[in-house]
Amino acid sequence: MPSLPFHRRARRGGAAVLLVLALTVLLGAQGSPVAAQSADAAAIDSSAAAAAATAAAAAPTGRVFWVATNGNDANPGTSAAPWKDLRQSMQKLRAGDTLFVKGGRYASPNSYVIRPNGLAAGTPDKRITVQAANDQVFLDEPLAIDNAQYWTFDGFNISGNGARYRDTTEPPGYLVQFVGGTGWILRNSKICCFGTYGMVQVWGQPKDWTISHNTIWSNPGRGAAADTDHLIYVHPNTGSGPGYIERNVLAGSSNGSNIKLGASSQTTANAGTSGITIRRNTFLGAWTNVRLAFETAGSLIEDNIMLGATRDWPDGPASVQPYCLDGRGNVTRTDLWYGPPTRRHTDPIRGTYCRYSGQWTDQGGHVKRDPRLPVSTSAVYNQRSLSSLDQSQFLPRDVPARSYGRFSQFDQALTGDWDGDGVDTPAGVLGNRVHLTNEASDAGSVEYVAPGSGESERIITFGKVGWRFVAGDWDGDGTDELGVFDPATATFHLRTQEGRIGSFSFGSRSRSYEPIAGDWNGDGKDEVGLLDTKTKVFAIRTSATTATSFQFGAVSAAYQVTTGDWDGDGKDEIGMWRVANRTFALRHCVTATCEQAPTGIVMGTQALAPYYQPIGGTWERGQRTDTIGVVLWTQWLRARQNANPTTFYPTRNYEG
Repeated sequence: MPSLPFHRRARRGGAAVLLVLALTVLLGAQGSPVAAQSADAAAIDSSAAAAAATAAAAAPTGRVFWVATNGNDANPGTSAAPWKDLRQSMQKLRAGDTLFVKGGRYASPNSYVIRPNGLAAGTPDKRITVQAANDQVFLDEPLAIDNAQYWTFDGFNISGNGARYRDTTEPPGYLVQFVGGTGWILRNSKICCFGTYGMVQVWGQPKDWTISHNTIWSNPGRGAAADTDHLIYVHPNTGSGPGYIERNVLAGSSNGSNIKLGASSQTTANAGTSGITIRRNTFLGAWTNVRLAFETAGSLIEDNIMLGATRDWPDGPASVQPYCLDGRGNVTRTDLWYGPPTRRHTDPIRGTYCRYSGQWTDQGGHVKRDPRLPVSTSAVYNQRSLSSLDQSQFLPRDVPARSYGRFSQFDQALTGDWDGDGVDTPAGVLGNRVHLTNEASDAGSVEYVAPGSGESERIITFGKVGWRFVAGDWDGDGTDELGVFDPATATFHLRTQEGRIGSFSFGSRSRSYEPIAGDWNGDGKDEVGLLDTKTKVFAIRTSATTATSFQFGAVSAAYQVTTGDWDGDGKDEIGMWRVANRTFALRHCVTATCEQAPTGIVMGTQALAPYYQPIGGTWERGQRTDTIGVVLWTQWLRARQNANPTTFYPTRNYEG
């Protein structure tokens, strides 16, 4: 969880315990202080959803080009002299390039689809990005992408205007289609209002793909066979994966599912998907929210809000429904559902038609609770325009429900100096994927960060789901990197900038720990530590062969821990956040006895205290000491000083 910072070079580390509750909260204008005594649940309103929609412009690692509806393809592709044709512009890009798309309506001449041919390949370190320059970029024709290698498509508006696909060649039967590819991302887009068997479709054998932060709604169906029209349709791609569908709003599929994984029939070769994670989405209105069909295998469905499943077949509506499922390794857990009669997992067809049924494990932990969305189930059906719905309508008015769905927080919140500039910035963990940004602040009320502003985001997959993350400067080069702790083996795995992994055992397999990291001796390199959550004893690793230990905190109390250099001496210390009295206790050494007594700082309000994730960091260049802060849903807040009385200041909204 949280991790900490350092004024000189950065060293992070920390562990904040997984928080429940989620959603972006805009607690005031950018740079304006938020009094610890004044923040309460009433401050959370629909403005939070607007902040959640923020799309960060990636810092270009290569050339930068522009395209505009009033451009010319003979131009050099600059902002002042942009290209015109979107399809041809994408075909000109190379690894590391960024194409900014100016506002306007785009189509492909003499075609019914925007389908670029022969796309160049990006790499994990040199992605190719096609980025809407503002929220007024509209595609008047479907977007079809074949074999994209490390491409990002960010911020588009695509609407079928309520039309229905009639199985002809014009137009295609989708609004967005990806075939094959590796490492591609579709994010921050609004896609709506088209009757078809899949508004967003994924085909072939794509690897490591992501659909995130989109609003996809209103598939009125084709008027064809029952239960055959879906919002996202991932068709047979056995042998592919992983794939991630996360932090989306998916609403209104009147003749099918919000998401369907698998083929249209069991006779299809490779009639299932593999390795798809569906998490932290908000579902509303469909025959069933998620359908797993035939040979679909290795799916993980968790932490979603699932509402409005309406089809009463065979024995009641189902949030998640297996359909002749014989693929193995499918798991559901910890979702929020609501609606009569109950949340169900049932196989609608048994007998000779299905070879097997019900090949998945429900690990439980589900919550039945009304999230009190501002929008009704009936309102998400049969819409015809992009303006008919807004993400703010899917922000739960029930505060505890915000730990689920589109607006929920990260599993863990970290901070680190990811680019070596002396300033700590956010990182968030979902499963075993970490979303990192090098931007410490954002524009607040502006939906998009200004193109070329320098923000760079990365997604790093590391370790296994359930391992705990830390961050630190393991080699003293001034840049923080990630580490993970495997509790089953009491083993740390630390990652360097070059991708090398160093592993070592520390602690006991029989104990329950929270891992931390910090520069304990001021030598410029971070080391790890462990908090025994039962005894409140810290074990601090000072070298490969030495360690020290001390007890801090009441044994019977519950804490979350972070680390930082609280007094500016170049050495990191421990900070403990106690929800019961909304107090940070900052310890000023990592030895058995300290010359200075711990500093106690009361922060926030008791109503919100259970939802804070503690962090520490160096938030400004030249800052000599680390200061404490919290993550409240997806709003990152920091204290101006480590003293009473204290005030929260918004640092930025960040949700990956």
